[in-house]
Amino acid sequence: VRIGTVGFDEKQLLDNLASVYSTILRAKPEGVKGPLVKKVTLCTTMGPSFHLDQSALEALTQSN
Repeated sequence: VRIGTVGFDEKQLLDNLASVYSTILRAKPEGVKGPLVKKVTLCTTMGPSFHLDQSALEALTQSN
């Protein structure tokens, strides 16, 4: 899922990331047991990817 472009500032990217993450969690089907998201990875179009700390992402989502 695309969360921004090179023209976005840090706050816009963080807000979009928190919004996407919370939207995914809210869309969890009722029949799914256990965690819906196992890991979160972020990358640029042609760059390497890196894993995000999921607990920090959950805290970011709570603060928005």
